[in-house]
Amino acid sequence: MKVNYAKFYSDFTAYDVRGDIMKVSKYDNVFKVQGERPLQFLEYTVKQSLGNKKVWNNIIPCAGTIITKKSALLNFQLVTGYFEGYENLPFEVEVVRPKSFFGATAIQKKILNDTTEILSTSNYGSLIDQPVLYAEPDTTSFKIDEHSFNIAVHSEDGKNSALELKSGIKKIVESISDYSGFTSNEDYTFIFYFIKEQRLKGILKTFGVDAALEHTNSSVYCDLDYPLQDNFSYYNHVVPHEYFHAITPLGIHDDKITNFNFRKPDMSKHIWMYEGITDYFAFLLNAKYLSKNPKYDLQSAIDYSLTKKRQSMTQSGRNIIRKNNVISWLNKMLDIENFYQKGKLIAMGLDIAIMENTNGNRRLIDVFIELKNEYENTAFLEDDLKDVLIRTGIMV
Repeated sequence: MKVNYAKFYSDFTAYDVRGDIMKVSKYDNVFKVQGERPLQFLEYTVKQSLGNKKVWNNIIPCAGTIITKKSALLNFQLVTGYFEGYENLPFEVEVVRPKSFFGATAIQKKILNDTTEILSTSNYGSLIDQPVLYAEPDTTSFKIDEHSFNIAVHSEDGKNSALELKSGIKKIVESISDYSGFTSNEDYTFIFYFIKEQRLKGILKTFGVDAALEHTNSSVYCDLDYPLQDNFSYYNHVVPHEYFHAITPLGIHDDKITNFNFRKPDMSKHIWMYEGITDYFAFLLNAKYLSKNPKYDLQSAIDYSLTKKRQSMTQSGRNIIRKNNVISWLNKMLDIENFYQKGKLIAMGLDIAIMENTNGNRRLIDVFIELKNEYENTAFLEDDLKDVLIRTGIMV
């Protein structure tokens, strides 16, 4: 859904090169700055997104901001905003933090002193692709295939820690490496933020909690703060799911994602592939390595799909951004699961076709890793996916 990001900013003031205040007007989700002389800098206050009680005009915690006296989870699109026309320029963010805080992130950091550091990226997309957790350090790491996998945790209730997560996360990454041969080409950071439920207010206070979001070299998990042993079957699925998103859509995707329109969001029609194929990989990993009875299995996907009406998965993808009203929001919530469940069954069909066409020598995971490598620095045209799949031998 569209999110009114501007509502998280207040005291928005613009100054020109002489230090004089410029005229600022706001319309829809955009601030417009006008003046006789060039803009020098902006000053504003950012309100955290967690706790905003609107449901269909909000953003889930793992994609937003959580700010307390003891921590700050930052996704930079909600901190820096978006400057149209500046997407391909380098960004530097200077952070002043408490001396005891550590910034857990995949981003390149330059430490200036005990309280100040510079975060640097080559462009805007890279900036918003690398969230950061600031808190007193609760971290650990392990190595696989010469790459470091870092775990950072902030637990508001103190019930969980990085060391408690380490063995389970390491087993997952070892399984990913053995199953697919695919591990990150760079170091990877897992960020876990555990929220104290008692501080959340409202009937829908936990909406969007227990969710995760993928990034190229990191992933973020925002959950309620309950003991890990009650929930690790969930992580056995969701951690591989987010990790495999590095294959699609972060690796192979269409031009709608490469050239995403931040002002007027226009979604790709291939959400079924981005979510369904990724979820299928996570299911296979669980079935082979992590669980005898995977929580998100194919039978439940079949049962779910049999209760739903027939639909065009591509048209549903195009229509996924809904209007900001209750009926549209409820329809969206009902439709989203289709991309995971029906998409997972489409992935299974593609996998079977590949095995039949190659006498079992290749699988869907092999094909998509090859496609990821081929399209790592480019994208296919939205209407060309069928041709891409035919060329790989998946489809005839």
